[in-house]
Amino acid sequence: MKTKFVIPLVILTIFVGSIPTLLSTVVNKENFETRYIASGGMESTLQINDRVIIDKTKYKSQDPRRGEIILFHPTKILQAQDFKDPFIKRIIGLPREHVEIKNGGIYIDSSLLKESYIANNTPTSIEMCTDVSGPAFLSKPITIPQNQYLVLGDNRNNSYDGRCWGLVNRTEIIGQATKIYLPFSRFGDIPIPNY
Repeated sequence: MKTKFVIPLVILTIFVGSIPTLLSTVVNKENFETRYIASGGMESTLQINDRVIIDKTKYKSQDPRRGEIILFHPTKILQAQDFKDPFIKRIIGLPREHVEIKNGGIYIDSSLLKESYIANNTPTSIEMCTDVSGPAFLSKPITIPQNQYLVLGDNRNNSYDGRCWGLVNRTEIIGQATKIYLPFSRFGDIPIPNY
């Protein structure tokens, strides 16, 4: 009687233990990929050690939207700073919009953007852009050109993002982060805010 339960338990343990590997193998295709979150720039939406699924098909049929979290290749400026790995940030500003930081907030076309996802309701500033030579990108208001996007991290005090180095071209976007699949306690869709 005991032997009957040991074999299924061993099989179940092997199966559950191999889920991350199986998922990586199945998902790592042309249309989807998995990513590991190694830094705290997107906390608390994405936490260190989260594993997320990137949908690489989404922007083939529609434009990126404000609030979506994207994976993108380093821009030319970031490559010049020796960054090689993709970044993951939230889209804040869209093409043709006028953007400025004022009174601790982001203003889009003169209207304050309500950002409920910001870690600890931290004010947005350029004070954390200490590693840039010259003025930070958002040290003055900008109008975003066509096919360009402003991306910021949710953890505004701990995110090296567009405030410091500039905009992301649509051609640099790999895809949208759509789901957390590990750890199991955080499994689910990544919410997109309504503005």
